[in-house]
Amino acid sequence: MRVSRLLVLAAVLPVLAGGAAAPGLAQGGADGLTARGLLVPAREAVLSAEIAGRIADMPVRTGGRFEKGAVLVEFDCRLYQARLNEARGRLAAAQARLASNEQLRKLNSIGDLDVAISRAEVQEVKAVVDGAAVMVDRCKVAAPWPGRVVQQHAKTHESVEAGKQLIEVLDDTALEVEVIVPSPWLGWLKAGHPLTVTVDETGTSHPAKVSRLGARVDPVSQSVTVYAALDKPAPDLLAGMSGTAAFAAPSAR
Repeated sequence: MRVSRLLVLAAVLPVLAGGAAAPGLAQGGADGLTARGLLVPAREAVLSAEIAGRIADMPVRTGGRFEKGAVLVEFDCRLYQARLNEARGRLAAAQARLASNEQLRKLNSIGDLDVAISRAEVQEVKAVVDGAAVMVDRCKVAAPWPGRVVQQHAKTHESVEAGKQLIEVLDDTALEVEVIVPSPWLGWLKAGHPLTVTVDETGTSHPAKVSRLGARVDPVSQSVTVYAALDKPAPDLLAGMSGTAAFAAPSAR
């Protein structure tokens, strides 16, 4: 994905002196202004292991679709679960001692210090339980949003260290069109401006509107990145596809 985007952007960045667009970046014509664009996912991420362990299952394969919260990677969690069970047992014992000492204090059989120490022990073991519970939670890598698997960087039954890249995912529920245009267009190009995107791979055209403008103008090429949202969902489109974005001329609006 990243390489494809760089190739497309490199192809459209050059701008001729005096603000005129180089071929392939922007052209004027009776039907409006055009520029090359790239379909990008709304969100994408490479999920990594937060614990060291053996991968027990990776249920969603490359290209597969998943919903938010679905388990994408599951570790063998028996060791971490055992540590959690041990901590819970220690907590139960500490709470029992505290309850007993509170009763003894009412009978003036022990002092306030003994009760305070028992309470501190309960808090200490609670922290151990909370930490062990976090490790158990990390045995499952859940999907942060709905989307698809781009690539698996590990395999079932492999043992990995914490920080190891496991799976690359993207959210294709709302693809955006990323277009690089000459910076002089900022004089008339605003959020909401209409355009039509013709995708090379499918040959289909899709109406869209500019959703936001880039935060910085490239000082070398005098260009700026704009993002557009398709008016209607298009299930046949995939992130990484490229095409031509035809903008309505400012005088035609």
